Amino acid sequence: MPAIIIKNPTPNKLDEYVMLEIQGDLELRSDKMISDGRFIGDLLYNKYGNPILIVGHHILFGKEKKLDNNGFAVIKKVSIADDEDEKKRRFDETIINETVANASISVLDSTINVENRTKPQVEYQVLAVIKKKLVFNQRPRPIISNLPKSN
Repeated sequence: MPAIIIKNPTPNKLDEYVMLEIQGDLELRSDKMISDGRFIGDLLYNKYGNPILIVGHHILFGKEKKLDNNGFAVIKKVSIADDEDEKKRRFDETIINETVANASISVLDSTINVENRTKPQVEYQVLAVIKKKLVFNQRPRPIISNLPKSN
């Protein structure tokens, strides 16, 4: 059974993220995904510590809640290759390719040999933890500016 390696690149410090929970759909004007690092809106806190989210011409009022479980970890999948293993793999592939060219070994046999010798290693790095969520469960209110009437 393969082992899953989970590491913390900065053992003394982990960033803490907050999860946003919004009731309903968040529609964007373009076809790009939100995860592309796009700006969604402004997140502020009022004097009572309650979060306020301003998205376009709408305002949402929310509450901060602690997650029921111990939280979530934000992890990143990283492929690692040992330098010696990488050199050996390249050397083995060279030998196999030369053998295929010079002998009667089929390409399928050489591919199986390469796959059996190379075992990619993967580890997961913990980037941050999520311990709180901001819940916005009310309908957004439109922001209307009051302009003075001109006479």
